[in-house]
Amino acid sequence: MSKGTLYLYYPSEEELLKAVIREHLSSRIAAGAAEAEKHRGTAADLLREVFSRWWLEVFDSPTSGVFKLIITEVRNFPDLAEFYSREVVLPGEQLIARIVQRGIDSGEFDEPRRGRRRALAGAADGDAVPAQAFAGRVRRPSRGFLTRTRSSTRTSTS
Repeated sequence: MSKGTLYLYYPSEEELLKAVIREHLSSRIAAGAAEAEKHRGTAADLLREVFSRWWLEVFDSPTSGVFKLIITEVRNFPDLAEFYSREVVLPGEQLIARIVQRGIDSGEFDEPRRGRRRALAGAADGDAVPAQAFAGRVRRPSRGFLTRTRSSTRTSTS
């Protein structure tokens, strides 16, 4: 296939990059959201599952190249950053927020203090990602929000 063949399907390089983002990232978030709706276990288990799946299917796979491509090309295509934010970042944050809210509504999680809601995605339980996924490449995250659920707080103080 020649380089010109791609432009039969995509009017520009930017549209090609957007299609790659949709195919490899947006679609995975949508699938994760659909699975989250069907989940009948705890919110903590669901967060662990979502984070583990995202790590294994995106960061610890050839799909991680999409992030490198975005970082490299965003200077050439300023609208790509807004598209990425709208298609990947915002839906991802909304998914995590819905799961956390589910845990708050069920009494499984404490209500976060003011201003902490957006930080929850980065403060997830260290067990959200299996140790083997890190394989010595990065430091395992410290234990966070999920270790301080209402039930674990009650258990530790009784």
